[in-house]
Amino acid sequence: MDFSFGRHQLKLLVEKALYEPSTKSLYIADLHFGKAMHFRKSGMAVPPDIAKANWERFSYLLLNYEVEKVYLLGDLFHSDINTEWIEFKNIIQEFDHIEFHLVKGNHDVFDMDYYQNIGVVIHLKDLVLGNLLMTHEPLDVKGIPEDKLNLCGHIHPGVMLRGRGRQSLKLPCFYIEPNQMILPAFGEFTGLYTMQKKENSRLIAVAGIDLIEF
Repeated sequence: MDFSFGRHQLKLLVEKALYEPSTKSLYIADLHFGKAMHFRKSGMAVPPDIAKANWERFSYLLLNYEVEKVYLLGDLFHSDINTEWIEFKNIIQEFDHIEFHLVKGNHDVFDMDYYQNIGVVIHLKDLVLGNLLMTHEPLDVKGIPEDKLNLCGHIHPGVMLRGRGRQSLKLPCFYIEPNQMILPAFGEFTGLYTMQKKENSRLIAVAGIDLIEF
């Protein structure tokens, strides 16, 4: 699904990411790598396939799109460093032709030197790229300049679908207002916050291999 703002022509992907063909850039929010391992260390029975699915989808994007830059919009890792760091480090080394940028999120708590030592560029607050204003947490829409689109995450937006017989299903979604786009959480083990549609907003749900607008 295509989306344009200013000079940016973006593609919303079912892999819960954005792709910009002209700059060969990927935009991804809330990967929360290491979360499954973090909870398993705490004694919770979290299936290991959750982490595997995240890594496979991340690698798929890097392999199947022409990518030169990746912008990670915060919460790359969920908490303290654990063995999943090795997996991330291996991917960075495998795709050493790609620039990786991290806009620091509230869960990015371990020493930023780990990232910098493997070549990840750190942005502590925000990052401006053309008409894009990238942050982790959504900015107050009233304060966003008219010529900027705030790309962000943090919320883990979702949309609730209701059927007959009190059936319901919550799906991750892209939440779009005139000058803000909140990306769905990339990580599988993250939870969802139900967004309410407004008069000037768009809800685009990720439903398996389809994107559906509500």
